[in-house]
Amino acid sequence: MTEMAEHVAYEGFMLSGTTQLIEQDFPPSDRVKPTVRVVIRNALLESLLVHIRVLDDFLGMEAPAQPDDVVAVGFLPSWEPRRCLTPDERAYVNKRVMHLTTVRGAGPAPWQLDKAREVMRHFREFLQALHASDPAKAKWFRRWVQWEEPSGF
Repeated sequence: MTEMAEHVAYEGFMLSGTTQLIEQDFPPSDRVKPTVRVVIRNALLESLLVHIRVLDDFLGMEAPAQPDDVVAVGFLPSWEPRRCLTPDERAYVNKRVMHLTTVRGAGPAPWQLDKAREVMRHFREFLQALHASDPAKAKWFRRWVQWEEPSGF
């Protein structure tokens, strides 16, 4: 379980970082070629969606669906699972990132950055609850995430 904490924390780190970069309109248009900017922006958006979905599963599953699934209740049995993504939003993420469909649109859907912030709030709540319950176990997450100080969310 210790080794998986680092992977979970990495998901939070990446969600936080990609959200902040998208909100900052990175990269600056005056510093890169337009085609390079499109590639970077799309990569950031796709990364954000993947990390939203991964953390939504981690925080929202009551029990592992598969024997090798990692879920929040595995670290903190008292955690009350809750999902942030609605079924329609989850379907959108799945189709936007994993399938070539007519559902794709240009740029982020209006709800995506709000969902990223919501998932990060829930993730931070999980980490704070874990720290209150088992500080030694909470330290497993430290390499990627510092949860005492909000990181822009």
